[in-house]
Amino acid sequence: MKKYKILTFGGAGGNIVRTLVSNNQFLYEKQGDILYHFNTDAQAIKNHKSLKNKYLIGNSGFVCPPSIEYAKILFDGDRKLFDELTNDDSPYLLIGAFSGYIGSVFLIKMSELLAKKRKKFVVVGSTPFRIEASERFQHSDDVIEILKDITDNIIVLSCDKLQTSLGENITVGTIFTMADYYVIEAISSVLDLDNWSIDKQVRNILRNDDEISTAITKVRKYLNEN
Repeated sequence: MKKYKILTFGGAGGNIVRTLVSNNQFLYEKQGDILYHFNTDAQAIKNHKSLKNKYLIGNSGFVCPPSIEYAKILFDGDRKLFDELTNDDSPYLLIGAFSGYIGSVFLIKMSELLAKKRKKFVVVGSTPFRIEASERFQHSDDVIEILKDITDNIIVLSCDKLQTSLGENITVGTIFTMADYYVIEAISSVLDLDNWSIDKQVRNILRNDDEISTAITKVRKYLNEN
């Protein structure tokens, strides 16, 4: 297996990596050099009992307010940690929700750090469902545009499109579970690791989306260069 690091951010990132670890025994045992999770919520960190590398960012331990500037301050406060974790030449996958505030800002700041250090990295993130607040859509659009100025290697997963593909008669809880699977299927496709796949239906939806399939092919070529 090729060496790489997966860095996950915020509530969405935590849910994704916890789901991935709980469904893959090999990854559960070998996660120490692969998976890293960052959150400002102490309770969420505590609840992720299956994760080995989890870091509480900031001193409050509470869910932080939806402030971009505050998120930047928190990241810079622990910049030494992020810098130390990105000193090797592994490719990095940055995972989170573009619509979150803390997590999405961390995606931006980490992308800036890796670009400055000339590291290989890919950003994989999800946009909101239509049942979520409208301001999350605008924030998501803004985050994606900022990231595009930093790197071309972004995979944008539309939860709204996923919901349409799954059909209207689906519960809210199932929707959010499927969103985690959606990101996991994208990660497994990027790394060409079929044994990480969890849900066949979601994987087929991903593979039948020409835009995402093209993005994944481009990113895989980028990761395999040199």
